[in-house]
Amino acid sequence: MLKQTLTDNWFFFKGEVDPLAIDRRFFDQVAIPHTWNAFDGQDGGNDYYRGKCAYICSFRCPQDYSRTVLAFEGVNSVAEVYLNNRYVGVHQGGYSAFAFDISSFLVSEDNQLVILVDNSHIEEVIPLDADFTFYGGIYRQVSLYHAHDLAFDRVFSGSKGILIWQRLVDSSKAELDVEIRLVNHSSNKEGTLVANVFDEAKRLVATKEVPFSIQGDELIEFSWSILDPHLWQGRSDPYLYTFEFMLIDGKTVVDMEKVVTGFRSVAIDENGFRLNGEFMRLNGVCRHQDREDKGNALTSEMHREDFRIIKEVGANAVRLAHYQQAEEVYAICDREGFVVWAEIPYITRSSKTDKLSESAHQQLRELILQNINHPSIAFWGLQNELTLRTKDALLDASVASLQKLAKSLDPYRITTQAQVGGLDPEDSLNCLTDTLGYNLYYGWYYGGYTDLGKWLDDFHQKLPTKTLAISEYGVEGLTHLHTDDPKVRDYTEEYHSLWHELTYELLSERSFIWGTFVWNMFAFGSDFRNEGGCKGRNNKGLVTFDRKTRKDAFYFYKANWSEEPVLHITSKRYQKRPNALITVKVYCNVSPVLLWVNGTSVDLRKRTGVIHEFPVKLKPGVNYVVAKVDKLEDSVTWILDEDQDSNAKVLKSDVDWK
Repeated sequence: MLKQTLTDNWFFFKGEVDPLAIDRRFFDQVAIPHTWNAFDGQDGGNDYYRGKCAYICSFRCPQDYSRTVLAFEGVNSVAEVYLNNRYVGVHQGGYSAFAFDISSFLVSEDNQLVILVDNSHIEEVIPLDADFTFYGGIYRQVSLYHAHDLAFDRVFSGSKGILIWQRLVDSSKAELDVEIRLVNHSSNKEGTLVANVFDEAKRLVATKEVPFSIQGDELIEFSWSILDPHLWQGRSDPYLYTFEFMLIDGKTVVDMEKVVTGFRSVAIDENGFRLNGEFMRLNGVCRHQDREDKGNALTSEMHREDFRIIKEVGANAVRLAHYQQAEEVYAICDREGFVVWAEIPYITRSSKTDKLSESAHQQLRELILQNINHPSIAFWGLQNELTLRTKDALLDASVASLQKLAKSLDPYRITTQAQVGGLDPEDSLNCLTDTLGYNLYYGWYYGGYTDLGKWLDDFHQKLPTKTLAISEYGVEGLTHLHTDDPKVRDYTEEYHSLWHELTYELLSERSFIWGTFVWNMFAFGSDFRNEGGCKGRNNKGLVTFDRKTRKDAFYFYKANWSEEPVLHITSKRYQKRPNALITVKVYCNVSPVLLWVNGTSVDLRKRTGVIHEFPVKLKPGVNYVVAKVDKLEDSVTWILDEDQDSNAKVLKSDVDWK
């Protein structure tokens, strides 16, 4: 097999074209990944371009292969494919991979590929309505896979045609069920499938040979026991094995694929989530895939940077919201040991015309079959806040059907769903998946933060054996807005951090919660928003949209979750201070913390967990503040100007999402 990546030599036209009458003069050259909404999808106004566009690309194929598969990793949201003026096929759904066998469409010289892409609202294609921008474009990699007559089926639901189910795993053995899908373009063949398993030291630990006779497409199924496996243990020990699958015709290897995976078991019971039989509290964050001025057209390095930051904050779990993300993202989670909640974009409301939720079923099937070999994935998410607008009469049946599909494709993982805060805990919808989460925003969209504790206790009283995660919780926080007196919906960085401090304490006190997922790790594009005077984005992130600034709350979580020593003075960006008497807050997971203001030591007033508070009186003009503990030091310069007002001047919001 030879992989050929189509990155350059692409041309783009914004608007509708005839795919059989392309005039390249009107196209602009671009590189893949690409989106046409990188800027208008984040500037506010809810007016970003949603419509049809066209891409063209020319390529040549090597002559010594008889079969070629054209594979897309993500095109949002409907892709219609033409090759050499012939229709190849269409794919609906903007977040999963898909592929076509184009062997019969190729010519010996230049091949012209035309992709018509449409991100306009289509009532039969989810997502239909959500608090994020639906960026259009070919925003992930496009590749050609060249193979011989006998090959792995790289078209099957966008997968590699190799599926491994971990039926039973413990420290003595890993009981696996393996399914291999093959295609054959020639006459009857007899061959052998050779499967080798290598550990991280590249030592061969298991091998298996399966002879076969094939005419046309074939399905090979077998069970396999791997003895004494080194288990994948999340962040503490994300141990991985490499499976090497070879198709041998006579003595010739005609095709080969590698699958990297880890052995582990996941389960949930009334006491919580278990990894390899051991209880594990999930300290998680949610992640949207876009970033400032890039939309969702991210490079591999951008994905890696995101997860370096998530690793830095100390999270052990990630909810990849609200859609299937790049395959390399799941691979990163495998390597780094993050426990993953993966989900489909069945969000906010059901379709008015797709009464059987066929789009959701299709995208769930693709999500599972394309990612089943990733050990990091513990949860399949079936829906998010589908009762936000109203509860559709067919919603229970839809979610029940998705549950049935998920269990038929993968009976060994946990199914879940994320409910909007207003849904009654005893609603019938909550009984349909293995576990569930609630998205709760007390102290922002409704109520005060203490109401969260009351809601949680009420939930647990009504459903004492029901497992629960907080699948979203957060508030807006803008790094240029500050105050000495934080209040609900003032959009200041101080309220953002205070709210997380108070909410985290409430959540930590309740052992019946198996996991929490901060909304969100990063600010993200949502073009209809105008919040706190900042247009076009949701600013609940612990890190800014451009990934350049970690907010104070980031360091609060880092001090709680990370094993790394943390020392951080808050409100550093609140440089011009209107009040002489202030409380200096320091996040630190080591003690004792010492503080000096203008060279004079200040006594600690109060410590709550990682929060250290010091009473300070600033002098007029420049003040230099230093905090120290062990070998750590942090400092800030503040300027006292009592004639100025607090700089938390907030514009009224135009929208209320929840």
